[in-house]
Amino acid sequence: MDLRMSDIRRHEEVERVRIGRMHRDKGVVGMKRTLPATLDAEQKKVVKAVTAQVHAAALNTDAIDRAACRAVIEKAYAAMGLPAPTVRFFDSPQASMRHLRELASGGMGEPAPLAADFSQFTGDMDELQGLLASMASVQPRGLAEWGEEVELPAGDLEREVIQPFTWEAGWEGLAGAVDKELGRLIHFEHAVTEALEASLQDGRQEWLLYSGGAAHLWGGAEALGRAQALVALGMLDAEPPALALGGEVLRSCGWVNAFEKLCLVSERPASLSLQGQARDRQGLQAHVTWRDGESSTYTYRD
Repeated sequence: MDLRMSDIRRHEEVERVRIGRMHRDKGVVGMKRTLPATLDAEQKKVVKAVTAQVHAAALNTDAIDRAACRAVIEKAYAAMGLPAPTVRFFDSPQASMRHLRELASGGMGEPAPLAADFSQFTGDMDELQGLLASMASVQPRGLAEWGEEVELPAGDLEREVIQPFTWEAGWEGLAGAVDKELGRLIHFEHAVTEALEASLQDGRQEWLLYSGGAAHLWGGAEALGRAQALVALGMLDAEPPALALGGEVLRSCGWVNAFEKLCLVSERPASLSLQGQARDRQGLQAHVTWRDGESSTYTYRD
């Protein structure tokens, strides 16, 4: 059967609606009412105000209070039913990734040999090579001294708080309003992720980019902003525990790579700056400098 991309998108949309309604019927997040189809002026002010708080916390350049950060990490692990992990601090995400790479090269992170049966594979050789490359770069699971990766509260927010609203007519407007306020943050995130990608030695290390990635500081800010907006607009009966805890992690820590037994925390940036305009010849340049001298730059052109 020839499966077109439009068919895949249609299936994804049907699934999104089905899951959203299922969550709504179960009352997972205690919704009080449906989202308005469009936000009025006052509601837009509310969304802007709460998102600005998340934005300010995410772009804080003060040094981390490491004792406070460690306490919040342990609190988050306890909420997941896990014992306190070993917490290690680094002065930049680049330094944290080098540490992960060193641990992996020591034998703990070697991927298991591929044992898949491709006898029934019907694609061409290019597709097969792409599939093999993807499998070779998959993160090793269940590493003895790390455990499997875990998601700090942002993951719970996506599943249990945000997803039930995504099928509603007003969701795109609300999500767009939050994302607009987080625009600068996204540019800085790109600067760091591109620098981390450039540091990889070969494709087999790609899994390092995503280790605990859902829990990192800036990636989690979007989910926190959206969930906080839902609370501020009266869509929820009460603030979900994951939202309160996620806010604590955001305010207290930096870039995070979280595993069951090991949690790596990077210091906050020493400085952040945006220069130029997206429509200029040189584009909009986002610069991030870390406390160990590492730096990252991302250029956005409209």
